[in-house]
Amino acid sequence: MREAFARTGFTAPALADTIAIHNPGETMDLPLVLLRTEEPTDYNALVHLFVLAQAVTEDRARLALCPMPLEPFFDCNLLQRSAEGIRSIVKLVPYDKFYFASDFSHRDRHETLPPDFVLGVGPASVSLASLTVRRPVETVFDLGAGAGVQSILAAGHARRIIGTDTNPRALNFAAFNARLNAVDNIEWRAGSFFEPVNTERFDLVVANPPFVISPESSLLYRDGGGEGDAVSEHVARGAAQRLSEGGFASMLINWHHKNGEDWSERPRRWLEGNGCDSWLIRFTETDPLIYAANWLRQTESHDPPRYSRLLGQWTDYYRQSGIGRISGGAIILRKRSDGPNWTRHDSMQNTQAAGPCSDHILRIFAAEDFLQKIGNDEHLLDARVQPHPDLAVEQQIHLHEGGWNIRELTVSLSGGFPFRGHADVHVLKLLTHVAAQRTVREAIQNLAQEANTEASALTPTCLSVLKTLIRCGMAVPGGG
Repeated sequence: MREAFARTGFTAPALADTIAIHNPGETMDLPLVLLRTEEPTDYNALVHLFVLAQAVTEDRARLALCPMPLEPFFDCNLLQRSAEGIRSIVKLVPYDKFYFASDFSHRDRHETLPPDFVLGVGPASVSLASLTVRRPVETVFDLGAGAGVQSILAAGHARRIIGTDTNPRALNFAAFNARLNAVDNIEWRAGSFFEPVNTERFDLVVANPPFVISPESSLLYRDGGGEGDAVSEHVARGAAQRLSEGGFASMLINWHHKNGEDWSERPRRWLEGNGCDSWLIRFTETDPLIYAANWLRQTESHDPPRYSRLLGQWTDYYRQSGIGRISGGAIILRKRSDGPNWTRHDSMQNTQAAGPCSDHILRIFAAEDFLQKIGNDEHLLDARVQPHPDLAVEQQIHLHEGGWNIRELTVSLSGGFPFRGHADVHVLKLLTHVAAQRTVREAIQNLAQEANTEASALTPTCLSVLKTLIRCGMAVPGGG
């Protein structure tokens, strides 16, 4: 199968161009893609079979899958004969350098999803993959493995992986995907949450649990069955207990809070006294009705009466539970016992991380360690700080009174998390001075000389700016 996919060019970049989707969560325009793939090529046959849930003739299927004969596909229940031709029973898509089989969604089959439906590569799995620290480790625990996406992505930098799920069909898909991708260092275990691993410790924990806040228990991949955000709390507390010293955990969570309440207060309570440095990130916040509609449209839009009934049930549940707002995001933990642990929280609403964030995560954790260690501003003045190579400056200028004037300066990063901030020419000059291998104190003194003012007058503002840049990973301690 891998040979057939390579021969036909059935790759993630090619498929993204074909279906005109480059960001997770975008909806495919089926008529457009059908027209784009109407030429009878082997690549288009694979797209029709495994992505569009369309039938192709047996001759086209055999040619597209050569050198693999069709009979093993029938034996494994991957393909079936129908009146229209050969159809695929499973969705199979390239992602990164791998291939992942899963169930077709209701949009493909136009039917209500069964409880043991197996979700494939989607916005949540892509988000979690980008939020995972990628470094060589001994052991990984993938909680809620589903089709095995996180386990297989971790296989290249881990010696041993344990992937767990309560859904036997999911574990079957995961095992198939591991075989398909020639990955042999994963052990699959059935069970709920942390039961399959008991008290084992891991260097990396990744979790994409059924975190959706709902009154439902109809879909194993979505509905955890707990009250409110109990699933997210359980995973956040349990992951911290399963980490080895220095180990990282990344998990997706949803939580609720009242209108006007600090959005971070509730999940921060889950992190207290966990022996970890903790980073809470919020990506979304919405009212319960929109939240319910966003989730139910994914599975029920083909059946408007059922969608309407469930939407009413979900909103009644939120009202009775006193849920005013629902937020979604992630928690990243690092086990550390050599000093007081720190906790930070950031809101990144309506933004999206730019690809893998592993390096940026490590930079953020190192920044918090550094700021905690130096303790006071005097020590920061004697430190050296370097702008990170990914730091970018955008400048808007406008014509005014016969000359060009700067209207706005913005600093951001070309990769990783979407931190952005306004700046001015003085900030750029400060960064130039620290980049010249000077201490922060020396950089401020040089800046003061250029501005014909006292260094003491600039010091508080300069230190505040540098702390912010360090905390965002735009500047890093060290050098010189």
